[in-house]
Amino acid sequence: MKLGAPVQLHIDVSSINPIWNTVAGGDSTPAVKGSSGYGTYPGGKQPKYLFDNNITTVFSSRGNSEAGANNADAGKNTGFYVSTIGCQVVLTAFQLYPDPDKARRDPLTITIEGSNSNDLTKGDNWHLLYNGPAGLNSTNRIEGTLLSINNSASYLSYRFLVKEIRGVVSDFASYSEVKLYGYYT
Repeated sequence: MKLGAPVQLHIDVSSINPIWNTVAGGDSTPAVKGSSGYGTYPGGKQPKYLFDNNITTVFSSRGNSEAGANNADAGKNTGFYVSTIGCQVVLTAFQLYPDPDKARRDPLTITIEGSNSNDLTKGDNWHLLYNGPAGLNSTNRIEGTLLSINNSASYLSYRFLVKEIRGVVSDFASYSEVKLYGYYT
């Protein structure tokens, strides 16, 4: 039973797993910290920054792009999966925060999936909850729009994937914060 407005969910920051070359329903491919190469993210732009309540720190993921290279696939099919603290939760809304300096790196469309499996690397363990806009715009570099999700199922873990970024060509997908809202069950 849910009472009152949704609350911001608490994330187990030790459970954040960056991924790349991953689509909704597909297996997760781990991304690694690195200064160059496909499937890497820079050491100064780590996934832990997505949940540090600081909009000046960002997570950047190259995906299918080399260091310094701009291309049409950079940052696409990248993201992360994460678990909530405590128990299963019903995710009902989310809000992304942009990289304050790089609008061309903004995620434009994303997917969100939920899972209760112990093996979060297998695509068939994920259930699609959202496929649509990320809520970021090119003029407000402080915060994105709070977007609702039509969901009533509870999950322990959630996977976010960037499908498209703002720039026609770019070097990364970048965003500074992710806030999840819902109900604990």
